[in-house]
Amino acid sequence: MIIARPRFLIVVLTSILCACAGPSLQYKKDISNLMANQQFENASAKIKANQKKQYGDRNAVLYQLDLALAQQASYNTKDSTANFLEAQRLNDDLITKSVTKNLGSVMINDNTLPYKMPMYEQALNYFFTALNYLGENNFEDAAVEMRKAVFFLDRYRESTKKTYNDDPFVQYFASMIFEDIGQLSSARIARTNALNAYEKLKGYFNASAPNSTLPPNYKDLGELVFIHYSGKSPIKISNQVSVSWDRLGFILNNNNSLQGTPKQTIDAVFSGLYGRTIAISYPVYIDALYQGRTSALVLQDGRLIKTKNVADIASAAKLTLEEESSAIWARTATRVVTKFILSKQAHDVARKNSDNDEMTFLVDLATTIFNTATEQADTRAWATLPAQIKMANVFLEPGEYNIDFYNYNAAGMPIDTYHFDNVKIKKGKRTYLWRYSSK
Repeated sequence: MIIARPRFLIVVLTSILCACAGPSLQYKKDISNLMANQQFENASAKIKANQKKQYGDRNAVLYQLDLALAQQASYNTKDSTANFLEAQRLNDDLITKSVTKNLGSVMINDNTLPYKMPMYEQALNYFFTALNYLGENNFEDAAVEMRKAVFFLDRYRESTKKTYNDDPFVQYFASMIFEDIGQLSSARIARTNALNAYEKLKGYFNASAPNSTLPPNYKDLGELVFIHYSGKSPIKISNQVSVSWDRLGFILNNNNSLQGTPKQTIDAVFSGLYGRTIAISYPVYIDALYQGRTSALVLQDGRLIKTKNVADIASAAKLTLEEESSAIWARTATRVVTKFILSKQAHDVARKNSDNDEMTFLVDLATTIFNTATEQADTRAWATLPAQIKMANVFLEPGEYNIDFYNYNAAGMPIDTYHFDNVKIKKGKRTYLWRYSSK
């Protein structure tokens, strides 16, 4: 019983400390599959039902983002806008407040810190909010969101020397909205920044600027702008390397764990049998599988308007993680060394104060389980994001149109269709539509 009781306490403590890791891999897969199968309202309901269990207070921003995009996919623009704005507010609060209690990140893992959006997620948050307003024909509030986006991106570009320091699509979309409300100077500046960013990132992203060709009689026409949320965003997982010492030498144990806390705990106990262990975890992305490759609109007169990739969210996520890797490894190294020093001190104290080898072994086992099970990489990310954003635009005579959307697989076969009824095109105006099709 003397041994069982500390083991029980370690298991309970470890479970509590690991509970802040954010949505599980299986949960994210479930939400992604619901979205891919066009079950947007079911996805929203599942996200709401799991607010406390999967997200908790530390991941409040992530909860708002996942929910808001699921709501937008079903054209529930009112609730979606409210949640996108709340995500912005929460994220801004995290940025402006001085963070003084980072002990958890040093002693346990980065998941103990509140989730904050990386640059590309913040930029997309403004874009999605603006698109909601456009769906309600509210161009002024849409322009307010894009001004926020441009201001944020301009400051970010000026303050960092990273390769990925601007979002070309969000800048381009901002230029379109500024044109819509007659702010042509702001539109030109945003368009220039967009084209510069597209050029800079062309070796990293599979995306290019939207078509900007104007027909000779464009002033007599209206423009239809269609946004396709395509594919599934990559999945961030934890890769772990465990290093153990014993009297016979040194054991290096590599394993890839898809956020599997039970697997990590088993590894911890196994390593503990051999001696003290240092576990090093770091995040990596793996691509999610989906069928869609191309998409198009078919107009009622039979014309087929193909979309093009204008935003490569999957590559943005990977490049962001790559450029943050140095900082991640620095934090990880500090944490691992700290844990090792404390483990060594606990071992020495146990050996000095007890003639019982079993008690020293128990202390080593307890610290090993704690260190290994709590050394989890930060695998949190916006789960409902698509892999890409595709866009098509076409100039049409003013009037009402019936329009069909097709999403095609690699063989050119349609895997998803959607019918837009009575789409109104106005002279000299843009009409915006969107469709989330990630199958």
